[in-house]
Amino acid sequence: MDMKNYRKVNGCWNCLHVFMLVVQDDPHCWYCNNTCDRPPCGVCNYKTHKECHLHAEDGTVLPDEEMMRRSQAWYAWADKHEVDAYGICDNWKEREG
Repeated sequence: MDMKNYRKVNGCWNCLHVFMLVVQDDPHCWYCNNTCDRPPCGVCNYKTHKECHLHAEDGTVLPDEEMMRRSQAWYAWADKHEVDAYGICDNWKEREG
């Protein structure tokens, strides 16, 4: 196959502002965080509880009200910031690396 002039085009996928949420058994979701106001997404891992809605950073379980508040903040933000990986806007900036 001749791929004359093949190139990748810029888009949200390689933008400085993009946040890509990767959850096992889920498609990747892309979010624009050009306002730098992204709340924690709720994904927990064994190394840190920084993003987790279930535990505080010290590993203690959060009260139900706090879990709900964090979840609602994430979904409200995510609903307004989800983008297509191959979309692009006037705020696009190249990400290093």
